[in-house]
Amino acid sequence: MRLPVAGIATGGAISGVGTGMTLLTIPWLVLATTGSAAHTGAITAAETAGLLIGSAFGAPWIDRLGPHRAAVRFDLAAAPVVTAIPAPHRCWPP
Repeated sequence: MRLPVAGIATGGAISGVGTGMTLLTIPWLVLATTGSAAHTGAITAAETAGLLIGSAFGAPWIDRLGPHRAAVRFDLAAAPVVTAIPAPHRCWPP
């Protein structure tokens, strides 16, 4: 019984660290590449809004699909978005 609880706690800790790193590094990337505080603030606001929307509307989907299926679908939906984050860096003028 202790092993599943440890796995859940470990997964939650890893997820929290990943979210924290993302909340720090994406605005930092924008600030480093553009030098604009306004762009950095807009990106930070967009990240926060995404977390809020995910928190508000994620629970009903988890109830409907089940935790495992919902997690897999959410991760598959998030993967292209996270992968595309550095793409505008190539499009911006140096």
